[in-house]
Amino acid sequence: MSARKTGTDPIDLGALLKTADPGAVLVAVVNALIDRRLDERLGSRPVERFTSEALPPRTSRRAFAEHCRSGKCVGAVLVGKIWECPASSWWEARGHRPEPKPALRLVKTGVDVDALVEKALRRGGRA
Repeated sequence: MSARKTGTDPIDLGALLKTADPGAVLVAVVNALIDRRLDERLGSRPVERFTSEALPPRTSRRAFAEHCRSGKCVGAVLVGKIWECPASSWWEARGHRPEPKPALRLVKTGVDVDALVEKALRRGGRA
């Protein structure tokens, strides 16, 4: 099977149609269409601004509009029916929390595991 072409590479349909496998032709055409659509969506989306149509990650349109309407996002403006706000003020208004601490701690090698388990059991932990 040939390598997958990117959205910027043209598809050589003549060479693809000469292949005996129609499945390969279909896969190549679908991949090209997906790549082109991704290039359109990601290439046109500005990183410095969010809108009601280009929402921040994991945010509904309603939640975005409520934050902009309430004034929590400094610099948010309503253009027609579409809210726009700077990405920096969005993240600031959402109160980005620091990353959570890892659930596991690494233990140094050469440590007596039995002693650690016994210590944990004395504190009320489970084995």
